[in-house]
Amino acid sequence: MGDFPKYLWKSYVGISENAPGISGERFKATTNGTSVPLKIQKLQLTDSAVYYCALRPTIGEGKTMKEFEERFSSTLDSTLRSVPLKIQKLQLTDSAVYYCALSNL
Repeated sequence: MGDFPKYLWKSYVGISENAPGISGERFKATTNGTSVPLKIQKLQLTDSAVYYCALRPTIGEGKTMKEFEERFSSTLDSTLRSVPLKIQKLQLTDSAVYYCALSNL
């Protein structure tokens, strides 16, 4: 509880795999047209969570998507090990919980 989001599974260019340390016997996700069903077997109390699905392109190749590039920007600060998100011309509709997912693909 109170932990940050972690990825369980990823799929790209025909490759599908669970995150390191995530059991393929218990957690299985597959793409099915426009949905991604997640099957969890041998449920445990610690599996209680909110599960999110992020479909690409949420962010691509380290660049902000066109519709957001005028107001949203982020840059990896490797010395501080952080990725600050800068939002300009803040609007009420920008109220949200923002997550950052890094990958070493």
